[in-house]
Amino acid sequence: MKDNPKYSFIIPAYNAETTITRAVNSIASKMNDYEIIVAENGSNDETSSVVLDMMEHNKRIHLIHTEKGVSKARNGAIGEATGEWLIFCDADDEWIADESILNPLTEELQASDLIVCSYQKGNKHTIHSYKQMNRVMHDGEKKAVFEWMLTRPTLRMTVWAKLFKRETIVNKGIIFDEALRLSEDADFLISFIKSSRSIAVSDIEIYRYCTDTPSVVRSHDKTRIDGYLTALDAIADRVPEELQGFTDFVIAHLNLICVHNIFTTGNKMNGSERKEELKRVLNNQTIKGAVSMMGIKDMADLNRIPAVLFKRKMYRAGGIVCYTKALMNKRNEAQSSKKRKQS
Repeated sequence: MKDNPKYSFIIPAYNAETTITRAVNSIASKMNDYEIIVAENGSNDETSSVVLDMMEHNKRIHLIHTEKGVSKARNGAIGEATGEWLIFCDADDEWIADESILNPLTEELQASDLIVCSYQKGNKHTIHSYKQMNRVMHDGEKKAVFEWMLTRPTLRMTVWAKLFKRETIVNKGIIFDEALRLSEDADFLISFIKSSRSIAVSDIEIYRYCTDTPSVVRSHDKTRIDGYLTALDAIADRVPEELQGFTDFVIAHLNLICVHNIFTTGNKMNGSERKEELKRVLNNQTIKGAVSMMGIKDMADLNRIPAVLFKRKMYRAGGIVCYTKALMNKRNEAQSSKKRKQS
């Protein structure tokens, strides 16, 4: 194996004994010029043993140990990586791009610091369709891509399904904020894009976000609300004021808080308690600023409807919209669970 492979795959792994083999093999079966760094972070299952067994058969796989936390795991792995391009993968997802497809892409876009690629989520395809595809964009064009990414954060502001120039990360000292519990992906991306020279967008699918395992984001956790608020305040300090897309970014997070926490079917609070919790969230300065930008015209956008209603103090109506979304999520989760049991 070369000392400096072209691609360094970073996989944070916490209690991933049942999925890490699939994740690692999805890479090893399709790539040649690579290394895989599995960053185990405080597991209490057999994750390390599973990885050590794979290392016996593949010297391109490496195992490191860090303290618990996905950001600590990724930061530790970045320090060990030697590849030209860094690729972040989750331990319960899959890599789907052959090297014969990836090499021409990175060669064509060699001058780019970041390549934003398309991906699959379960059986659904997210094929990016930006106005300028498969070309390196600098300066004003880079800013426009940044805006585009912020407007749909759940689709575009993750670190997976992207290729990062390791040199840029190292030279600029970019790291994951280990104090953030949530939205650490978006925070890292924002820091990276601000420090980078160029971005490219590709319609090539390279990654599969698997929905056959339970997701933390899709489960109820009342402490997550404060995690989101902390992250939003931290990110707000890093986003250039002229980027209007940040409003959409904040509204998307308000929806996450409402649908997955305040108005989720798993929340046992009564109506009055939910209203008070909602008002507490809306009083956050970052969220308050984004909600203040909402007008009647924004009712045409389904994602903005709750925020428009909340601005007009129509808390019950906005809550009904969010509760309906939560019911739909519960139904979809039940269907996915049924499929998992049948497979």
